Amino acid sequence: MRTKFGAGLVGAMALVVATGAKADDCADLFAAATAQAKTPYDGTVTTVKKSGETTKNEVVVLGAKMYIQVAGAWQSMPYDAQGTADDMMAKAKTTKPTCQKVGSDTVNGEATTVFTEHAETPRGASDVRLWVSDSRHLPLKMEIHLPSGDVITQETHYDNVKAPAGVN
Repeated sequence: MRTKFGAGLVGAMALVVATGAKADDCADLFAAATAQAKTPYDGTVTTVKKSGETTKNEVVVLGAKMYIQVAGAWQSMPYDAQGTADDMMAKAKTTKPTCQKVGSDTVNGEATTVFTEHAETPRGASDVRLWVSDSRHLPLKMEIHLPSGDVITQETHYDNVKAPAGVN
């Protein structure tokens, strides 16, 4: 069972992985998102609501578990890397995306290629900006502009990933 938070991340990543008008650039995004689904990581997810309200959550994906910290409390749930990748592909089929490489940047001192992706979803248009590591080919940062006006930013780390203390 996925929580609303976990399902939201899968849905957001589905916006990134679809193939579309710029097939080569979308293929690069798909490869990065698929690799991330199968790689241990931790990250900080910041949501800024249209109203200005801001929330921060932590996420750790390690093996067959996903850990999510919401309002200071850690929760664990089963995690299926292949299932997550399959979910992204299935959701991607419902969008009409365009993807573009728009430049280069650094995230935490690591060189990245920056992509944008625009998708038409059943809820409206969404725009994603994704920073993919040039050396690891994994997403380091993602910024999602949702039809609601909310903005979600995730910064991701792949080194020394550990389960949160005291959570099964």
